[in-house]
Amino acid sequence: MQLVLETILPVQAALKDRFSQANLMLILINCSVELSQTTGHWFCLILLEWDECILAPGKRIQMIFELLRLNRGVTDSDFISIYPEAIKHLDRKHWTPVSIAKVASEFLVERPGTKVLDIGSGAGKFCLIGAANTKGHFTGVEQRLELVELSQRLSAYYYIRNARFVHANIQSVDFSGYDAFYFYNSFYENLNPGERIDDAVRLSSDLYHLYSLHIAEQLAGCRPGTRLVTYCSPTTIVPRSFKLQDSLNGGLLKFWEKTYSTEGR
Repeated sequence: MQLVLETILPVQAALKDRFSQANLMLILINCSVELSQTTGHWFCLILLEWDECILAPGKRIQMIFELLRLNRGVTDSDFISIYPEAIKHLDRKHWTPVSIAKVASEFLVERPGTKVLDIGSGAGKFCLIGAANTKGHFTGVEQRLELVELSQRLSAYYYIRNARFVHANIQSVDFSGYDAFYFYNSFYENLNPGERIDDAVRLSSDLYHLYSLHIAEQLAGCRPGTRLVTYCSPTTIVPRSFKLQDSLNGGLLKFWEKTYSTEGR
């Protein structure tokens, strides 16, 4: 801690006359990447305590992922600010809340490098938050090309290196390359077209059942120890070999782990 203070104070004093406090804070946080990870986080934390109260909204948006890493109380209205207007109005209905994404990703990522698949990633919100919040590697699969490209642009712009986004239909995805899975009932619009995201894809109740069957079959083939989080989703997609570990939010958020490999056991 003493080393951090000795590093910060001379730099802060030297630059304070030249830059506004908000800009100075951003400069010093950028410098912190040269420090060790632990020291860098203390560095950012001290600077946030010093300067958070004067950050303009635009500066807070620039720092949104560092604030997430430091558990600084990022709200959904904060996070959705990184998106274009056309996406913002879909947030409450279609994108995972920040608080849910944080607790879900922490359960899914048991160890650094855990590979997590978000089934129907939409605008990428869960993967981006999970990647900032943990040391896992997040892949979002989404059939709407426009949303995939948006997610890719955001991850590149904010230097989120442990998230990637794939344009594909879920039926073409093999689950064997992943350790954990997140599902926020992304097929529901097939049953209720009035809740659809847009008109870019075909919807039908038949597709809902086909997609759900594919997920159940793929999960059934996963190895024991595989973790799954479902949010506002039917339990019919969850094979019997997955045991419920916990639930939150009145049972809407469920945490599962696969305990054996034979479905007929």
